[in-house]
Amino acid sequence: MWYSGDKKEQTQQGSLKLRLENRLNEMLERRRRLLKMLFKNEGRLNVFPEQYPDIVKRKKDVIEKFDSKELEHLLSNSTKNVAQEVVGCLIPAKGKGILHEIEN
Repeated sequence: MWYSGDKKEQTQQGSLKLRLENRLNEMLERRRRLLKMLFKNEGRLNVFPEQYPDIVKRKKDVIEKFDSKELEHLLSNSTKNVAQEVVGCLIPAKGKGILHEIEN
């Protein structure tokens, strides 16, 4: 469930880019809060602010090594409903996905 729904003007104008940006920002914020809670449960909340940017950078470095076909495959086979909801419109069930087409 999304905390912030699409604004009326977004759905009317069909601004897919803006809707995806909103979903991405919400997913990133959820991930940050989850990691912060894990640090708190481990008694390491005091080091969270300094370690969080490094965690994000390391994940980004790993993801950047995947090509578009690999990313599409990983996203389309994700068991997380949230990820599928966000990217489902970009990755068709059959054929090439939008990332691959944009690269070409």
